[in-house]
Amino acid sequence: MDSLGRHIIIELFDCAPEKADDVVLVQKGMEAAAVEAGATLINSTFHHFAPMGVSGVVVIQESHLSIHTWPEYGFASVDIFTCGESVNPWRAIEAIQKVLGAKHHSAVEMLRGQKSQLGKRDFSSPQEHYEKPPADVNRQIWFTERSTNYALSIKHKGDLLFRSYSDFQRIEVYHTEDFGKMLVLDGVIVLTEKDGFVYHEMIAHVPMLYHRAPKKVLVLGGGDGAVATEILKHTSVSQIDVVEIDRKLATVVERFFPNLNAALCDEKVVLKYEDITARATKKKLPSYDVIIDDLHNALGTENDSYQHLKSLKPHLNSDGFLVTSVGSPHLNKARFKSNIEILRSIFGDDNVLCYQANIPTFPTGLWCFALCSIAELGKLKVHAEKIIAFTHQKDFQYYSAEVHRAAFSLPPYLQKLLG
Repeated sequence: MDSLGRHIIIELFDCAPEKADDVVLVQKGMEAAAVEAGATLINSTFHHFAPMGVSGVVVIQESHLSIHTWPEYGFASVDIFTCGESVNPWRAIEAIQKVLGAKHHSAVEMLRGQKSQLGKRDFSSPQEHYEKPPADVNRQIWFTERSTNYALSIKHKGDLLFRSYSDFQRIEVYHTEDFGKMLVLDGVIVLTEKDGFVYHEMIAHVPMLYHRAPKKVLVLGGGDGAVATEILKHTSVSQIDVVEIDRKLATVVERFFPNLNAALCDEKVVLKYEDITARATKKKLPSYDVIIDDLHNALGTENDSYQHLKSLKPHLNSDGFLVTSVGSPHLNKARFKSNIEILRSIFGDDNVLCYQANIPTFPTGLWCFALCSIAELGKLKVHAEKIIAFTHQKDFQYYSAEVHRAAFSLPPYLQKLLG
């Protein structure tokens, strides 16, 4: 061969979307394709992006194979570069096309580094003087949650434990390296075994312990059972209404996070599968001491409704509390401020307080909540003795009297943003 390498650029059309969006399938398929071509594997790194798409590279002793997929278009772009004559890259193309279920493809081959145009130099690499260890394949597979200006990648073990589409969302469970099992809804991380307790303890116990003796609690969302698990630690509670739209979510959590799902079987918990907005606008709704908005959308999208919270206000007792997420102040400051202003327009300027928690797998790691009430919150006091007595009797990993107090001590830049 008169060239140093062969470079082939391939476009794959009409790929099966579910295959093009399966990072584990793509990773294994690309590695298998390299072996089919006669290459020697060195390592591989693959990422799954939210809401969809896979990127990855397989490094071989003879160079590399790379890919990016667009499941929504049934399209994948593949780049193969090989050196020497021992590898047949065209055999890899056939294997990749089969893995992705592509109906047809186009490919262009270029010969790189024409020897006739190059002058060989007298050079010996010092590496040749050392005994080369046997090659071990180092595999890295990543899940990536990505927004317009921010991305968070978490390495997982290469096993997609579960993926399915309900009538409302895509549900996935990954086995990650550092965070244990991870629940992902529509490409957004909502729960991991290693840091999920931060979110659930802070969204539940802050309002519960400000109340004198909460008896009736409403949870919006909460089909995983995690918030109900925390609320059941309060002996004063007699009823917890959990309103979840997606029945399939509860089934998935029961299978992969049984310690959380068990709370939904408690006699105090009433689980109702219905549309949250419809539930909120019902005229004959009981009154609650605490309402916890466990929807994972920080008041939704720009066009969506926070109206379900407005509709719930008449069903909050005069001494009750409502808590919801308002997101991270580091991403979209205008949206973050707007979230607080929306809540102030519903409950009053003096009836909304922002507090924070550090959650590693949430966007930027800093996540904020809003505590809302019909009564003025300016004079709200932390009853440290009550919290200390409560936390000593229960098993907590994040929440404490000190953390409760510190959560409301916002840094100056955040105070200035909120006005």
